[in-house]
Amino acid sequence: MAIHEMPEHPAFTDWVVKNGHLHEPMRIIDVGCQGGLQERWKWLGDMLQAWAYDPLPDVIEALRAANPAPARIHYEALGLGNRDADRLFMRRISSWGSYFLPEALSVNDCDGDGTWSALPMRKLDSLMAESPALGRIDHIKLDCEGLEIEVLRGAERFLRESGVFAVESESDLKLNPLHDPCHFVSLYRWLAPYGFDVYDIYFYRWTRPPIPGGDLQRGRPDTFDFLFLRGFGPKDDVSTHSIDRLIKMAIVAELYGLQDVAADLITRGRTALSQRFDVAEALRLLGVP
Repeated sequence: MAIHEMPEHPAFTDWVVKNGHLHEPMRIIDVGCQGGLQERWKWLGDMLQAWAYDPLPDVIEALRAANPAPARIHYEALGLGNRDADRLFMRRISSWGSYFLPEALSVNDCDGDGTWSALPMRKLDSLMAESPALGRIDHIKLDCEGLEIEVLRGAERFLRESGVFAVESESDLKLNPLHDPCHFVSLYRWLAPYGFDVYDIYFYRWTRPPIPGGDLQRGRPDTFDFLFLRGFGPKDDVSTHSIDRLIKMAIVAELYGLQDVAADLITRGRTALSQRFDVAEALRLLGVP
C-alpha cells in the first residue's frame, strides 16, 4: 500500500524541474517495490535517482524489463532487514501478501497459503557501506508486510548519516504481541529520536459482508500508511539546509498534497531560495496569493 493522494498537476515541482532550478537529483529508496515506483515520482523526470528492492526475483525481473531508465532507477532482488543472511520467506499465492518470517516467530506460528524458501536479506547500513550513493538519500518508502521495524534496526547509521528527510511506511494500530502495544507505536519510537514527525496518513478499512437488507458495513481501519518528515517544523532552522535540499523538501511536500507545508518552507527559506528562483512565483504555484 502507499499514500496515493497527490495533486493532479504539482505546478511547483513541474516548474522547478522544467526550468532547471534543481541542481542535484532527488534520491529515493523503495523497500517492497511490487508495482514499481509510485506515480508521484514521474514529475522529477531525469532528476530522479531510485534504488528499489523486493525479495521476489520474478517481480524484479519484470520491473527491470519495463524500466525506462536503468542508469537512474535500479531494481534489486533483495530483502532488507536487520541482518546480512538468508531468511525464511513465504511466497503466497497472491505475491502482494508475501513476507519474511519475523524474528520472534517460527514457521509454526504463521498461517498462509504459500510456500517457504530462504531468500537473501541485507541491512541497509551494509548496503550503504558498499555503495556511497546510498549515503545521500532524501526519501525512503517501507512496505514490508510488518518487517518495517526490522528494516529500521538495520538502518541506524543510515538514519543518522544519509540526510534522509522523508520516510513513508506501512503500519497498523492493532494490538500486536510483537510490538508494544502496536506496530505504529514501535515505528514512531524508532523514528522520533531522529527528529521525524507524522505529516500525512492514509488508510483503508476492512469491510464486512452486507447486513440483511444490503447495507454495507463501514468496517474498522485496517492498514495505514504514514508519512514522517524531519526538518520541516516551525522550530527547525531552515538556514542549515542547502538550496537544493530546501527545494527537494518542498517538492516532496507538494507531491504528497501538502502545499501549505511546501509554501511555509519556501517562505522561511526565502533568502537562500531567491538566489535560485523567483520566490513569489514559487509561492503562487503553490496556491499562495
